[in-house]
Amino acid sequence: SGQGLGPSRQHGRRYRSCQALAADPTAQVSVASAAGAFVAFGSCGGAAGLLGGIIWMDQAGVFGCTDIPFSAPDLAMSFGDTSYSRLDEITHTIDVDVTGPAWQWMNNKDGYLTFVLLKKIGFHYHFEFNEDYSSVQIYPSINLGRLGKWSVPKVLMSFTMVLQKPPKGLTCPASTLYADRSRYAKWDRVSSGLLSPLVGKYGVFHYYVYQIVDGDGNRVQPYYDACVAHGAKETKPFPKLAAKLGIDALAVGEKGSTSFVGVRSASMPVQKKALAA
Repeated sequence: SGQGLGPSRQHGRRYRSCQALAADPTAQVSVASAAGAFVAFGSCGGAAGLLGGIIWMDQAGVFGCTDIPFSAPDLAMSFGDTSYSRLDEITHTIDVDVTGPAWQWMNNKDGYLTFVLLKKIGFHYHFEFNEDYSSVQIYPSINLGRLGKWSVPKVLMSFTMVLQKPPKGLTCPASTLYADRSRYAKWDRVSSGLLSPLVGKYGVFHYYVYQIVDGDGNRVQPYYDACVAHGAKETKPFPKLAAKLGIDALAVGEKGSTSFVGVRSASMPVQKKALAA
């Protein structure tokens, strides 16, 4: 059924828009600007501080474990797109627009096609955190304008993230074993569906989400470099296709080691982001 999942402004609710990062030392993810650069959620106090910075969704398992059958052509995200939605501190909810300035896409054919398709249907994610922000239910959602906002019920398709507790006093090992590395991810991203109970553990899929920039704009290693390397490897610019899809090829970037985010501007639908080494 349709659900009103937008940034409600009902009386008595409180919305957190933590200080946006004034500057980010990385060339990959320079933050909030009128030009539409990648926006990052700034550092803030309390449990909501877990949402600060930028996280990398390692669906492909290039750094840690994954058992999902395929991955989307995206890279990193933040909760900093406050022009679209702000954290509701009463309901612990926030929406993230996957075609906005807080969601990073690979600069290749799959990235262009997916971006354009999802933009047409107003695709976004509705995040519903528990009280201490240690877990979140994620609802894939679409915005059909006058027909309202609709979300996939979690009984049909359940996406969650669960905060992990890495070993104390240790940093991420240099081990090449993906299982070792996954223990140090910030979040365990879990997917299941309607038929999952019938097949047990084989119906539940995991990949891991890493903090690559903290709430103060500092790179978090070795995850930042791993994300950059993956993005660079997947960069395959295709200006002709971009132009056919109405994407500004120059804004996307025709050089290697680039990615892009969406911007809310008729003259520049996307903004190139260089991937810094």
